Order: sequence, then C-alpha cells, then structure tokens
Amino acid sequence: MDIESLIPQADATECLRMIEEENAELIDVREQNEWDDFHVRGSTHLPMSDVNTWFKDLDKDRPLLLLCRTGNRSQRIAEALWGQAAMTNVINVAGGINAWIEAGNEVER
Repeated sequence: MDIESLIPQADATECLRMIEEENAELIDVREQNEWDDFHVRGSTHLPMSDVNTWFKDLDKDRPLLLLCRTGNRSQRIAEALWGQAAMTNVINVAGGINAWIEAGNEVER
C-alpha cells in the first residue's frame, strides 16, 4: 500500500464537523500572497515553503486538517508528515480552499 492511499481526506462539511467536535486545527499551507488574498477565518497559516521549520511544532494529539488551493500541495505535505514524521493525525482537505468556497463556506479577504 502506498502512502498516498493512507492519507485521510475530508470535504468541507467534514472539516467543519471536525473543527467543532474534535478540536481539529485547520492549517493553510498556501504561500503568503495566496493567504493575503483570502483565507479561512480561524485557520493557521504555515506556508509549504517553510515546512521544515514548522512541522516539528505541530500538535500530534489533535486532528490537523491541511488546506491549500486545490488539495494537491496539502496532500504532498500530509504524505511527507505521515512518512517522515510518523504523524498519522494529518488529514487532507479534499479540493482545498476552492472546494471550501464552492461548498458555500466563507473566507476572509
């Protein structure tokens, strides 16, 4: 089984439920200019380009929802965290912030 297939995926509805019920943290891995354009209120900004400086400080005891524009970069970060840091509490937000918006959820501009 490859690591890609191990990474849990959550849609926007599931993310909201996990934030409310499981104290999940929503982490936006997009770069600064993307974050500045718009982001999910309450999310934590940890850019992919700086992953080597922030991954060791992540909470291993709560669900971590990783978000990018379409779900591809966050998937790669999730795979790296599972494979190299043994962090099995990371979840990819399927479709990224684009799917978040399409589901009718608000973003902060």
